Amino acid sequence: MSHTVTLELTDKIYSALQQQADKVGLSVTDLITQKLQQPDELSSNISIEIEKEIRKQRFESHFGEIEPSDPKSIDNETIDADLAQEYSSSNQEY
Repeated sequence: MSHTVTLELTDKIYSALQQQADKVGLSVTDLITQKLQQPDELSSNISIEIEKEIRKQRFESHFGEIEPSDPKSIDNETIDADLAQEYSSSNQEY
């Protein structure tokens, strides 16, 4: 008895599978089937790739979350001026 399974893979994962398949002279489908028959090796390799992708997506989900009230507050010149002012005022206290 056999079943058909459809997978949606990222380009990065598919490319890695294609390279491995080419090295051993198999199709990507045959390589995946072969790897599924070796669960210990498969689970560690896939777990690493899945964990990387999850961490990347979690990190990228924060892009654009911080919006300063003053857009110039993230300007390098403004930051340098603020630091210079703070350093000069802290030296005067001693």
